[in-house]
Amino acid sequence: KLAKKGYWVTILGMDGFSYSWSSKAIAALGAKVIVANLADTQPLPATPAAALDALAADAVLCEALGPALCRVHDAVRRAEIARRAAAPDPAEWDRRELFGRF
Repeated sequence: KLAKKGYWVTILGMDGFSYSWSSKAIAALGAKVIVANLADTQPLPATPAAALDALAADAVLCEALGPALCRVHDAVRRAEIARRAAAPDPAEWDRRELFGRF
């Protein structure tokens, strides 16, 4: 129904870029078009620690991923946050730890 009206959808990718697709194109791929009321949405967490807190508070997502995966992910990422906070030069730490493989 919504796809026939020709809405445009903006998708924010993990790569930091946004992409605009027509709802007709999305429907043609077999995906559902969901229109959200932006007044009902929550802003994204501002820090990695806040994102981990939000994940831990999301019982549905943690159940879908599996409690063990959520616990391990939380522990690994919090240790990473602590290592970065203890680094004398966080920018150098970012280059070494996050981009060293590239």
